[in-house]
Order: sequence, then C-alpha cells, then structure tokens
Amino acid sequence: MRKIGCFIAAIFVFSGSVFAISKNEIVYRNIYQTEKLGFYAKARQDYFGLTRDLLNKKQPTTVPALTDRIPILVSTAFRLGIVTSKTSFYDVHPLSYQLDMFKATDDVLEDVILYMTQLHEQYPNLVPKQQYAMLFFARAYNRVGWSSKLVFAIPWKQYVVHPPSDCVMMLNSAAEDLVYLKDVEGIPEAEKSAPTAWSSRLKKMDKNSLEYRTYQLTNLEDDPDELGSIFFKRYTQNILPTLVYIRSQPTVEALEESRHNTSYQDIISKKNAGLFDVFGEVTRKIGIN
Repeated sequence: MRKIGCFIAAIFVFSGSVFAISKNEIVYRNIYQTEKLGFYAKARQDYFGLTRDLLNKKQPTTVPALTDRIPILVSTAFRLGIVTSKTSFYDVHPLSYQLDMFKATDDVLEDVILYMTQLHEQYPNLVPKQQYAMLFFARAYNRVGWSSKLVFAIPWKQYVVHPPSDCVMMLNSAAEDLVYLKDVEGIPEAEKSAPTAWSSRLKKMDKNSLEYRTYQLTNLEDDPDELGSIFFKRYTQNILPTLVYIRSQPTVEALEESRHNTSYQDIISKKNAGLFDVFGEVTRKIGIN
C-alpha cells in the first residue's frame, strides 16, 4: 500500500506518472488532512469555499485544463457532502446554522452535478458518468443528514420545524440518488459483493484518466487494491444496507403513516415513533453516526 500523505511540493508521483501539483490541489490536500484530524467545521468551511471558487472561475476548455481542474472539483464537492453531516452530528452548532449548512451544501452539489453532466455530454469519453457518480452518494449522504436533523429537531425545539412529509420526500430523493449510483458504477450487479471486482476494474483503468485521478484525490490513495477496498466497503456497508432498509416494507409503512401527521402532538405521539426510528437507523446505515 502506498498511502499518499499531504505535503507541499511542486511535483507528485502517481503510479509511475508525474503530475505537477496545482495550487488548488495543495489547498485540497491540506483541507483533507484538517478533516481527518477531526476539525470538521473548519474542513467543511474550506471545502465549501474551494468548491465555489472552482465553479466560479472561468471554466476550462482544453483537455489539459480539464485534467487539472475536474478531479479536484469532484473530490472537493464529494468531501463537502460527507463532512457537512459530520460537523452537524459531531460538533455543536445552532440548529439554524446546521440547516443552512445542509442547504448550502445541497445547492453546491446540485451545481457541480449539473456542470459535470454538461461536461459528460460534451466529452463522453474524457468525462464518463462513473467519474462523478460519487457525487450522488455525497448528495444522498447530505440529504439523509439534513432530513434527519429536521425530524429530530421537532421534539428538540418542541414545535414543527418542518413537516414530516417533506422530510420523507427528501429521504426518498436520497434513495433515488443511491439507485442511480448503483446503476452507473461500472460493476455488474452480480459482482458487487466480491471485493476483487472493484480493484480489478481500477487496475484496468488508465492511471492518467480523469476518472482514476478523481478516485485517487477523493481518498488520497493511489493503490487500486486499497481504493477497491474503500469502494467495496462503501457499497456493502453503506449504500446497499441503506437502500434495502429504506425500501423495506416496515420502513415504507412507517414513513407513509407519518406523512399524515401535521400537528406537534401527533408527530411526537407514541404511534408515530416509527418515524424517529427510521431516521435514526438510516443515519447509522449510511455511515453518519
């Protein structure tokens, strides 16, 4: 295993290839280390700023410029989607601030997904769907955290912060993102439970491609076996269990029943306990807590 640390340098070596490290990549690597040290609020703020900065700059129109910009943009947006829930659930913030964070992150992810979709339409071979499919996991992760906060804020604040029907709708949209991710990951469904299937696909890829570069940067790891293990665990421990749970009959029934509860007393009543059970379990299955 060759773990990629964070350090300031002008040249960096990935699997025998030499890349010049841009200023944006140096910034990203430093933010990544801030996240890994557990400073989620600071990391989230910096990821958000870098993502917005990359989106607002004049967009690249040449292949070399795309190669420099796009992997960093996707990696930064992905980590933003993850760390927003981390800082909300593990740090102490006012509720209004937490909800604003989730909303801002969702908006940014929407913008990046739209931009990447447009690039895919322009350069389908250079920018395959698999290269930015991870953003759908990040958006689902963010929406699970967001909707869960809205649900549990009701008994916490003792008023209906947001109607359960809207929270259920948001949770279902997260499930739709996970379904889309499963459909475009590039691994046959029957093989996804085999750890070697993920690393085998990575080993066949061009290590200089935008897709592989994005995978490397997202986890600061260049070993295909290690990357394959990360993807395998995410699928078997987070994506699949979350989807199975949300689509299970007991969950569907609990959510459907909760949609009709609009008053504070009805929402916190014992007969509606299934709503809180579902949102608590989903946050665990997707890996937030």
